[in-house]
Amino acid sequence: VGVSEAIGGEWCLRGGTVAVLGTRTVGFSVLWWVSWRWAARAFEDAGVADRVEIRRAPGLEELPRLVDEFGEASFDFIFLDAIKREYPEYFPWCARLLRVGGVLAADNVLGGGSWWIDHADDEEGRRNLAGVDRVNRMVAGDERFHAAAVPIREGVLIARKARDRGAPR
Repeated sequence: VGVSEAIGGEWCLRGGTVAVLGTRTVGFSVLWWVSWRWAARAFEDAGVADRVEIRRAPGLEELPRLVDEFGEASFDFIFLDAIKREYPEYFPWCARLLRVGGVLAADNVLGGGSWWIDHADDEEGRRNLAGVDRVNRMVAGDERFHAAAVPIREGVLIARKARDRGAPR
């Protein structure tokens, strides 16, 4: 999904805590957010560089550090556009980091490249398909979240954390 500067910029400028997890070899959204050289200049030009930190590390290594550093329930928005087969491993960390009312958005939850939600052409596609299918089911079955997979482009999961685990409905 192409996340426009207006959407991402507005969230950042309002003072929310945002995490964008992605790789540098994927789509436009990650290029906009995470191409660190470009992003650093864009944040500086926007006058928000003092409020933005760009970390270049594997997401599955960085997420535990974010929990340790910021604490649980400290993020308002997390955008996930990383290695699709690893999405199920990202979700528990994202759920811990999101505050009640926070939003998780995940790209490519219906397909991408050589695979679609019900078919994959190669082994890599099958691993990616299995990862997004599993995370879609994890989020849908998690009582803390209200979620929908929006069928635009290759699918975007939008999940709002409605409550903490164990909280009354």
